[in-house]
Amino acid sequence: MYSSKGNQEIIDEIKDEYIRGGHDLRFVQPREKFYKDLEERFELFDYISHALEICNRKTLMHLVQKGTRFGIFSGTDISIIRPIEYLQLVPIDLGRHHGIQFMAMNEDFKWGIPKQRVFWDKETEILPFEFDDINAPTEDFYPVKYQGRWGLYYARKKEMVIDPQYEDALGLSEGLFAVKKSGRWGFVDIFNHEVVAFDYESVTLFRGGYSSAVKYSFMENDGSVLLDHCGNETFFKNSKLADSEYRVKISIKESYDNHNRYYYAVGPDKEIVIPKNKYRYLGGYREGLFAASIDGETYGYIDINEKIVIPFQYQIERYPSSFGGREFHFGFVC
Repeated sequence: MYSSKGNQEIIDEIKDEYIRGGHDLRFVQPREKFYKDLEERFELFDYISHALEICNRKTLMHLVQKGTRFGIFSGTDISIIRPIEYLQLVPIDLGRHHGIQFMAMNEDFKWGIPKQRVFWDKETEILPFEFDDINAPTEDFYPVKYQGRWGLYYARKKEMVIDPQYEDALGLSEGLFAVKKSGRWGFVDIFNHEVVAFDYESVTLFRGGYSSAVKYSFMENDGSVLLDHCGNETFFKNSKLADSEYRVKISIKESYDNHNRYYYAVGPDKEIVIPKNKYRYLGGYREGLFAASIDGETYGYIDINEKIVIPFQYQIERYPSSFGGREFHFGFVC
């Protein structure tokens, strides 16, 4: 944080942001007005940060402070977009297509998500200020701590879908909620059904169909295992597949044999992970599974080891609608 008084480096940075916001400072009057407006805004706070960088994404927003309170200042329109009234402000990166939110702590030491504009003339509060803690959301589902226990809050309906009852929580990923009970970690679905038993000292969120978990830390190699969505411990034929970064970059290719079209899968290093000339259809790899068909008529799902997880007995539209009829999303598929 830097003093807001006469800091030319910050002023120049905001000037560039202001221009990128569509304003023109080439003429004398607009330039004079810009500096006058900026001086008036700077009187409202004591300190200001450089533009915030969140998950390697540079924003056009600045953290500002007045006394012991914090807010957010926008350089594009020279305005305070989060009032200077919070004891803490923590950014949440919702991804490139969903922008950034700020978790905030109010003067009662409760966490929530401040109001934000959803239409030109309407603001809405995302999360009420009544929680002891909040973790990063997944598609409007927020892990929240209330009266010492963790649950799951659905912001779109403004209701708890899992009542606060767990000792700790990480987050929701691929339809499974990582939570701690009786000192051990496991996973439940959004209906609070136990999916992965509470047998682990630590877990990671699911990514590419698998979670890395530690059952007993005193074991060799920390007792680390990879769990699938059913809680089964998994071992890969290809050791590269244990790397989640490798798995999520798997892509589908086409091949031809005797004028028949087949599909296969390759990793980011072009190594084949699902063989050629076997599957007449292979969908994108999502949440640990491929939609697949051997005869081109009936479809099911296989995992990355080619184990049949859902039998080949379903009919699927050849060209499904844009919401992705074949690929798993959030633990479900149409």
